[in-house]
Formats: sequence, C-alpha cells, structure tokens
Amino acid sequence: MKHLLYISIVLLSAVACSRHPSRLEQALALAGANRVELEKVLAHYSPDASDSLKYRAACFLIENMPLHYSYSGRAMDGFASEVKRYAAGHEYEPGEHTLYLSVNSFEDDFPSPPSSGYSLTMDSHVITAGFLIDNIEQSFRVWQEQPWGAGISFEGFCEQILPYRVADEPLEEWRQLYYDYFRPKVDSMCGDTRDLLTAGRAVYRIIYESRRWIFDSSVTSRHLGAETLFHSRLGDCRLMALYATYAFRALGIPCGIDMILQNPDKHYKQHYWNYMKDNRGGTRRFELLQMEPEESNKMNRRTGKVYRSCYGIQPGSPPSVYKTKLPAPLNDWLITDVTHEYYEKTTLAVAVNGKRRDGGLLFLGVFNNSEWIPVACSKIKSGKAVFDYVEPDIAYRPFCHVNGKQEMEGFPVIVRADNNHTFVKPDTARLRTVSINRKYPLPDWHEALKHRSVGGRFEVSGDSLFTRPVTVYTHRDSLAFDYYSVKIDCPVKVRYVRYCSAPDAHVGMAEIKFLSEGKVLKGRVTGFADPSMFGIACTREAAFDGDPLTYADSSSPDGAWVGLALDEAAQITEIEYIFRNDDNSICEGDVYELFYLTDTGRVSLGKRTGVRNGTLTYENVPSGALLILHNETRGQEERPFLYENGEQVWW
Repeated sequence: MKHLLYISIVLLSAVACSRHPSRLEQALALAGANRVELEKVLAHYSPDASDSLKYRAACFLIENMPLHYSYSGRAMDGFASEVKRYAAGHEYEPGEHTLYLSVNSFEDDFPSPPSSGYSLTMDSHVITAGFLIDNIEQSFRVWQEQPWGAGISFEGFCEQILPYRVADEPLEEWRQLYYDYFRPKVDSMCGDTRDLLTAGRAVYRIIYESRRWIFDSSVTSRHLGAETLFHSRLGDCRLMALYATYAFRALGIPCGIDMILQNPDKHYKQHYWNYMKDNRGGTRRFELLQMEPEESNKMNRRTGKVYRSCYGIQPGSPPSVYKTKLPAPLNDWLITDVTHEYYEKTTLAVAVNGKRRDGGLLFLGVFNNSEWIPVACSKIKSGKAVFDYVEPDIAYRPFCHVNGKQEMEGFPVIVRADNNHTFVKPDTARLRTVSINRKYPLPDWHEALKHRSVGGRFEVSGDSLFTRPVTVYTHRDSLAFDYYSVKIDCPVKVRYVRYCSAPDAHVGMAEIKFLSEGKVLKGRVTGFADPSMFGIACTREAAFDGDPLTYADSSSPDGAWVGLALDEAAQITEIEYIFRNDDNSICEGDVYELFYLTDTGRVSLGKRTGVRNGTLTYENVPSGALLILHNETRGQEERPFLYENGEQVWW
C-alpha cells in the first residue's frame, strides 16, 4: 500500500501542472477495480448542464484522491472504541471549566495505536459513488442555501468546504451529524446573518460553552474519525483542529487547518490551529477553546514558517515547486506556505560556498533539541539562496541535504524584522569565561505559578490525624527550580510528617526527604484523597519517588497535603525538598558538554560534572558564539543561547 501511495505521488506529480483531463484520467487509472465507482459519479453529473459546477467539484475530488488514504483494521477500531469509552468515563460536572486538561492520563490506562494489526487503505480503491455523491450534494446545499454562502468562491468552496475528509481519518458520513447539532444553535444565536465571521464565531462559542474538551497529549492518533471526535471530544491540538473543521464545513463556513512543521523554540514538533475565511476572502485564525476567530492573525507563539493543510495537490507545495525528493517534514504535496498571511515580508539572503551548484537547494532549519529541522527551502542561484516571509527574532540554520545527511552551510542566522539579520559568527580571537546554570529556558508556566510556593508548611505530629500539628518550617520564597535544604529544630520524636500546600498552590511538590542526623527516613506515603486531574505522575506518591519531574498535585487549590507515616518514631533534623520544576537546571552528578556553533557544525568546549544548585564555568569561550549545553546523562530539552551581559539569552 505504501509503495502504491509513492507511485501515486510520482505519477500525479508528473501531471500536476498538465491539463485537467490528464490528471483526471491518471486518477481513474490509479483507482484500479474501483474505477467504475468513480466513473458513476462523473456520469451522475454533466459538464455542460446546470450541474456543471458539481461535475467540476467531482473532478476536483477524484483528481486529488490518489494521495488520500486511511487506516483500518481491528486494531484501529479497538483504539477508537477505547477512546470513546475513556471519554464517556470522564463526563464533566455542571460548572466545570470548559477546557479540561487530562495530560497523559489516557496513556496511563490504554496503549497507543498499535504499530501492526491495521492496513493503509487508499480512498480511490474503496470509496463508493453513493458516498461521494452524497458528500457533493450536502456540500453544495450548505454553500448555496446558507445566507453567508454568497461571498464564497468556487475555488474556496472546493478546498475549504467540499472535501469529504480532513486528514487520514476513516471514511465516514459526518456532515449530517455535525449539521444537525450545530445549525439550530447557530440560527438561534445569529439568525439569517450573511456575515461569515459572525457565523464562525457563533460555532466557536457553541463548542466552547456546550461541553469541555478533554485535552490529552497522549491521544495524538491521526486516525480518529469525525464520528469518534463528535462523541468523545478528546485529544491533542490536531484533533481539536479536525473537530472544528468538521463543524465549520458542515455549515458551509470555509475553514481549514494551519500548522507549524517544527516549533522553533520548543522541543516538540507540530502545532495545529484553524483558520476560516471572511466575506472579503480574508483569513481569520482561531484555536479551539483558546482564541475565537480573530480580527488579526498576530500569533501567540513562535512559528518560523506557517503551512496550510489542503485536500488538493498544491502548486506551491515544496515538492511541487522543487520537483525533487525533500527531507521530512517538507516532503508533503498537500501543504502550502501561507506565512505571508501572518507576517510582513522579511527577506533573508544566504551566501553559499563555491562548491554548491546553481539549481541546488538550500534549507532553513529550526532547532528541535538535537538537530535542525528544515522548515523552508530555496534554490541556489548565483551563489546565494533567498528566503521570503520568515518569522523574525528566531535563530535559523542554513544547510544542504546531501546523501540523506545535513551539511551546514554558513553560520546560524538570527532574522530581524528590519532585514538587518545577524549571522552569528564566533570570535575565536576574543575569549571569555561564562557561567551557565540552565540548558533550557524557563518554561512558560513558571511566571504564572511562582507564587504557589509561598506559605507552604512542613508539619510534624504524634498522631496520624495531625490533631495538634507543629509547624517546623514555612517556605517564604517564590517558586525556584532549586533544591532546598533546611535545618529543623524538632525537640521530640514523631511518627507523622507532612507538607501542607500553600494557599492556591495545588501542592506542587516534586521531592521531599525527611532526615534524622543525616539518615533519610522511610515510611508509608499519606496525604490528600483528592488526586490531580493530571494522571499518575501527579499523585501523592510522586513527592517521594526520587524523580524530580513528577510532582504531587491536587485538583483542589487549598488544604491538600502529602506526608509520611514513618516506619518508626524519629527526631527530624533536616528537610530536603524541591518544588515542581522542569529538571533543566544543573543537576548534581550529571555530565554536561558545551558546544559552540560554527559555519560547518559544532565545536566542543569540554565536559563538566554538575553539582546541586550549581553553575558550570567554562573558560576560553569565543565571544559572540551561539552555544548549546548538552546533558550526556539524561534529559532531552536543550536550546541554543548567546551569553550576553553575564546571562544566557535563549534562541
């Protein structure tokens, strides 16, 4: 099946810019025995009669069908069933917040989609004439009958309303299901409005206000269908974007999915969100349960480059433009670059060395923790490659792709909005000493949560109910990602010890050790009976499991606690602890290596062993160099940084 998909891509690419009948005939030929079903659709509509637009729509769907497929089999059916069952067991209570975070809890209970036990099924081999005709009829009905449909062009209709699928989900008749649910509600909210933006915002509010979404980062399967999403409303950002697309398109509101191929400032890869079109053909971006369709496309995150997922083969897709095999994730015929809809034009010209021939490709990459992921490419001409519309204030790496490997081409570059770009060249004639205390920038949530440690109390008691607790220490500082060690004056032996959450803190304790004269005390974990919504990694046991990345967390903001019923009474002399953190500070015993980036790769500045709450000091570091600190012992998050005015400046 995968071999056939590759053949489809090659054959269709050869006729992608040819006359319409050639592409249609090629698609019919690739359908094999199922060609008869596709011909029934074409015969159902006439290219000359009053339904000629429907014939053209059928041609559009069939011409591009060879690149579309889904996964089927018992394994996939079983996974979808587990998703539904899991979602049904997590119904919300009245008054709960709409957005319900359940990070990784599905993964704790159910396995990921299996790597075997399912097959790839090409649409053109199985789709029926009845399915396709019904999809065309329903699409035209909502386009032509909705009051806001008059301003939608046929081209926009074909790409943003007509497609029977959005990604590689199972083939399902989803339109009526979504239409019946959303249409009456939209009518009650905005009547016969002709304004697409008003209608789109109404759909968004219906989704937001009607029921929560269980956002679970472990449910990232690309194979959940429209019907499953309708009933479960569970998954990551991609599945949220799919769900919104179904709802909007079912009502004849032009909508689709935009995405990042690689986050330029995070370790994780893609991020997905939606766009819709307004009456003037303008693009309005939105993110389900976070941002309704906007007047402006100003982003709330870094993107580097923005691409649009499409049904039809895109003349502007990287493989179509460059007609050569490209590295992932650029090797997709169904995406097109829409960065110009989000940013002002910024032009970056990169000079290449003499051994690169004109006509070759230069790639622009962003860092993903270990390597540079290509997010744009350009032909080399007259010794340089030019990139238009790249997001400013991001560090990019130019490179060529030779025999499946990256060959760096020039220094990293920080793109500027005023086109005064900075190529980061290390000055090996000017050396200096640097002090480093992290390998990755502070997470976004740190600023919002740093108050949560202030007022947390450590208590001891002679009985398990803490009827007369004695506070032996109160934490007064805002949240830092450091280990704390405090001496305790506890005059008597006790059996029960605990940490009581600070006000509005949800506990947030990663590790605790109670010590007596240097000996770590053991006991049975006790504490609150109100576990966090965030899964097994955030139970009370997490505060004593030796892993600084897990932490005790409560769904209640106040009154929760975690502690130990000690195996035997002891006099507490010291407490060591660390609050919720990202484990990217310098860790005791871990081995680190510092690199600086050159025009051809990276150069090591040596290895150091970390000490608790310590810094790493390196001498003879080239000034102005882009640096990367790698932890050889464990972990995965690392980012390039400059060292300026005694501080790490992250890129």
